[in-house]
Amino acid sequence: MDDVLEPVGLDYDLRYEVLYISAKPMFPRLRLPEHPEGVTLAPALDVALAAKTEVDFTSTPLAGVLAYLQGKHGIEFRIDERAFQDAGRTGDVPVTLYLKGNSLRSTLELMFDELDMTCVLEGETLVVKPRIADGPEGKAE
Repeated sequence: MDDVLEPVGLDYDLRYEVLYISAKPMFPRLRLPEHPEGVTLAPALDVALAAKTEVDFTSTPLAGVLAYLQGKHGIEFRIDERAFQDAGRTGDVPVTLYLKGNSLRSTLELMFDELDMTCVLEGETLVVKPRIADGPEGKAE
């Protein structure tokens, strides 16, 4: 792949079970859920995030997407409205996404990466927050 893309100034990366090709260097991959070092995921949560899923949303409010995923996979989600307000943003955004056969973790990573959001583990709940840029790469805080 390098032999084909490098001569024309392109870069590639396999992210979220999808091949990305870009004309500029790619930002680091979002890894979800964020959690303190040394903290492990509950086994049921880890299994749910590894499970294959299928989503088909067209301009569906984020709260509706999360409610669907919560019902399908048994994971509790919460939107941190205060964090969005503090960042001058809203968590009430439309989601358009169609994926089939990806893991729930990859699906969430792709969705939140596109929305410039992240989710943080708090107990056994995944809390959705805005990503805060902390440098030229725009890494999550």
